[in-house]
Amino acid sequence: MNTDGLTLVSIDFDAEDTPASVKRTHPVLYVDGDGYSCLLGPDPASGIYGHGKAPKDALKDFDRHFQDRLEHPMNGDPVADFIQQRHI
Repeated sequence: MNTDGLTLVSIDFDAEDTPASVKRTHPVLYVDGDGYSCLLGPDPASGIYGHGKAPKDALKDFDRHFQDRLEHPMNGDPVADFIQQRHI
């Protein structure tokens, strides 16, 4: 993902309440309009994307989509392949 022009937000990967999926994959968290977005992959359509009013909400939404992608991988999906490798 190209992060030029985005206002990035740091993630505390050691925080107890940071989802394990975030700790393992290190997605990008950024300000998105009046909320926050969390993305792993080239773009929201093909990557794993979460959004919320607060950073913590975006991370939780990301985790929900991560779990769904992990449980229902599609053949030839490089993002799903990546998270399966990181999940082990």
